Amino acid sequence: MKKLLSLLVILMMTFPLFSQSKGSPDSVRINTVQQYRQSQPVENVVAGPGKDKDALSVWVAWSQIVAALFTIVSLFFLIYQLSQLRKANNTSNKQLAFVAQANRAQVVIGLFKEFRSLGCKKARETIKAKGTETVFTDVVSYSHLLNHFGFLLEHDYIDERSVYEMMGLSVMSAWRALSPQIIKMRKDSDAPLDYYPYQYHFEYLNYRMEKYFPEGKKRIDKLLSEMAPQPPSPAAASEEIVANA
Repeated sequence: MKKLLSLLVILMMTFPLFSQSKGSPDSVRINTVQQYRQSQPVENVVAGPGKDKDALSVWVAWSQIVAALFTIVSLFFLIYQLSQLRKANNTSNKQLAFVAQANRAQVVIGLFKEFRSLGCKKARETIKAKGTETVFTDVVSYSHLLNHFGFLLEHDYIDERSVYEMMGLSVMSAWRALSPQIIKMRKDSDAPLDYYPYQYHFEYLNYRMEKYFPEGKKRIDKLLSEMAPQPPSPAAASEEIVANA
């Protein structure tokens, strides 16, 4: 507000509000102003101490001041509109991010349900029982599912902690059992060498699980120790003995 008032004072000082006296050498301008004053109603002529104010000059000066004020107000209004637009854009971006996250969650939940399905359970039991002797075609659907999880993990749709706690050991045991056959199929395949090799994301999933294994095991052990029942302190034990006596 102080800055605005200062600006108004400067504007008022820069515009001439009073006309020249009758003794001015600019006789042409004086005659023009006198003619204009004679053509105006009496109330438009503003009297001042010692001399009359020039109504035309006053009108021009005040119109310029009003125009300057209008420009300033318009500038502040434009700044306000830009700030509101930025807030609206931020809100829209947050809403889009929330919708995208919800859609990802639906996909991940569906895959986790499939991982717990009866067919995947049988595949895990087969791999556990036969190891590297497992016939790949018997568990190919399970391998493709793990490949999908590897794709989601690589593109940050899911985090490795969630995958590790849900299926980490199953992923590593499945890759150890099936990797010899997968690598052989890659060599026998006619797919371009510069494209992702067969079951690439399955291999990537196993790589991330093995890399995360020390941290994941440490985290789980810590959680189990925190959840384990703690023995009562000596003071609490003595109080319980006294209470039961």
